[in-house]
Amino acid sequence: MNIKKIALATAIAAAPFAANALEALDDEFLGDVTGQEGITIDQTYINTIEEFQYVDGDGDGTSGAAAGKIVISGITIDSNGGQVSETGMTIDAAANGVRIGEAQIGDIGNDATSGKDIRIDGISIGNSANALNSIGSVTIDNSHNYLTTADMTTIEGYTEATGNSIGYIQGATLISSKTSGTGVVITSESFSHIDSVSYSDHDGAAEDSSNTITIRGITCFRQGSSEFDTSDYLTSTDIRGTYSTMTLDVEGGKLVLGNQESVQSIVVDGIDIGGNSIGGLAILGNRTVGTTSIYAH
Repeated sequence: MNIKKIALATAIAAAPFAANALEALDDEFLGDVTGQEGITIDQTYINTIEEFQYVDGDGDGTSGAAAGKIVISGITIDSNGGQVSETGMTIDAAANGVRIGEAQIGDIGNDATSGKDIRIDGISIGNSANALNSIGSVTIDNSHNYLTTADMTTIEGYTEATGNSIGYIQGATLISSKTSGTGVVITSESFSHIDSVSYSDHDGAAEDSSNTITIRGITCFRQGSSEFDTSDYLTSTDIRGTYSTMTLDVEGGKLVLGNQESVQSIVVDGIDIGGNSIGGLAILGNRTVGTTSIYAH
């Protein structure tokens, strides 16, 4: 810290609380003071959850019974056993709401396997014998928002997109109030790639390819030239994140998700069942509009 900054900090710390004792600081003294809008958040973490339970609002039926329960156990979020790194998340007060910019997930540019990994050891659901029984385990490997050369080539081969560069595609979420009435508007876009999602039905035995379904190389994106703009989602040469928007209200005892719109394309490099590939797929220019109401029954 230079002399000017030390002097400024000392002046602030020594200032009396009485307002009439405050004195103006001249322009030369303040010349080394700068300010910025918003904040940036970097974080590293590992998250483990022993067990997550959902119990239906009607109850279990009898004390200690398994009916009406869903139990997800052994949840781990990490990066190859180490900490997940997320850098460059931003929060800003924009003219039309709060804008939350996505972080870069992992150091994919230097290490193609350093994204986020999610492991669920068991998913248990009550059965007709009133007992919880596992239906298998799930692994999501190397999830990140980096556009690799391979993914870019695949996307440009399927669509009109061309001339893109490898690198992070950081999406954003904008939260604002409705122009009339109460409620909020939530609009977001997010690019993602997952190396693989695997489901294994192994009945407690060791996992192997013969009892596993694996979906490989899942890339979710949209075509679009600018943030939150879907007018050219069928023709743009640029690759961006998938888009979604909705209004959120509570009306008549219902949670109402209104004015919903989503635009996305999905490319899957391969699907393996029991160790045998059945091919890949692409779902392009998928647009959905609608309204959803959620309430108790």
